[in-house]
Amino acid sequence: MNARKPLLLIVLPYLALFITLLLTYDRLPDPLASHFDARAIPDAWVSRAAYLGGTSGLATFLPALVVGLCFALRYFPDSLINVPNRTYWLAPERRAKMNVHFFQHSFWFGCLAILFVLGIHLCLVDANSQQPPRLSLLPLIVTAGGFLVGSLVWSLTLVWPYLKKVPHQESSAGSASRIS
Repeated sequence: MNARKPLLLIVLPYLALFITLLLTYDRLPDPLASHFDARAIPDAWVSRAAYLGGTSGLATFLPALVVGLCFALRYFPDSLINVPNRTYWLAPERRAKMNVHFFQHSFWFGCLAILFVLGIHLCLVDANSQQPPRLSLLPLIVTAGGFLVGSLVWSLTLVWPYLKKVPHQESSAGSASRIS
């Protein structure tokens, strides 16, 4: 994957989110119900401007945190990295490949997080379109469930290459002493 593809990958969900925010902004009351209790009844309210800022902030912060951490992984000392077959993957000849894999893979989680924020936004738009506001649980469960399943799939595909049996190398004892 070249350097532009991960960036393009994350731009598309951002466009979908921000276009949706713009198109639905006028449909939200001011203030709007922003939090609901276990019975789907609102128990917290916020201004539209604060809601827009918080939603945009969350959609920016969460992906940036994961992408940033995965980028910074290349600067972490080996002692802070815990992957299966650690000695093999942290060997100098494979460390750069591992860093690239984690960084590029992090953009997929960024997309997932943005789509989760979009789904929650659409649930809140729907809830606030009713009088009195009431959160529909099925769309919320589908959104949260999709995020959880997506996060699980993302996690498994992130570590899957490192779970495979690695070739035994005679220099692995030397590599282990360099890592310790």
